Amino acid sequence: ISLVIIMDLIEKKDNINRHPWELSRKDALIKEIKKYHKKGNILDIGCGDSYFDLELLKTDININELYGIDIHLKKDTNKNNYYVINSYDKLKKKKFDTIIMFDVLEHVENDIEFLDKIVSKYLNNNGKVIMTVPAFQFLYSKHDEYLKHYRRYNIKMIKELCKKTNYKIVNYHYFYFSLFIFRLLFRNTGNEVNTWKYTEKSFITRIIRGILNIDYTVCKLMKKASIRLSLFVVLESN
Repeated sequence: ISLVIIMDLIEKKDNINRHPWELSRKDALIKEIKKYHKKGNILDIGCGDSYFDLELLKTDININELYGIDIHLKKDTNKNNYYVINSYDKLKKKKFDTIIMFDVLEHVENDIEFLDKIVSKYLNNNGKVIMTVPAFQFLYSKHDEYLKHYRRYNIKMIKELCKKTNYKIVNYHYFYFSLFIFRLLFRNTGNEVNTWKYTEKSFITRIIRGILNIDYTVCKLMKKASIRLSLFVVLESN
């Protein structure tokens, strides 16, 4: 089973600047992890270039060990209690209290088998799976094809996945209404790589990041509204 990463490595290339979308999502998801992860070990499936994990380690979240796995990485690294690996075999009999997967499941051809046979293997009893996926198949575009996405999701599809695997939904909400509008209007304009020429401290980046943070918060409060770009889900093993 093949998967890629939190922020697709194919999009990073030589672009050293973080897109406001990535910065805003990091802000929001760290808060979500703080809410659901009380203590223990965390596994990040599809850790990519480790940006999110390194930011996570700067917080006061109670983490014994943090593992990041991405099969596209050329070598393993470790520092203190952070381990980055490129093979599931290297996890051995490890168990995790929280498994995070941000924009990963859409890259997996057989998502049922992946959740049922791989993710569940490493999840502790009463552990949580915190994940995001791109929302709504009608938004599927040339950009999705370029990134090798098999599908986009809605909550009905996630519920069907849970019926066929050993999970139940703890919580969910759609997010990023503003980006939904852009994707809807420009979904057929090509497969351009997402580059960003402004630094994280630039005025433009900070303004857009702030707008997206507000967008995320409003979307979370308006849980029943579903016209959004992405879907946030928390799963728990039955």
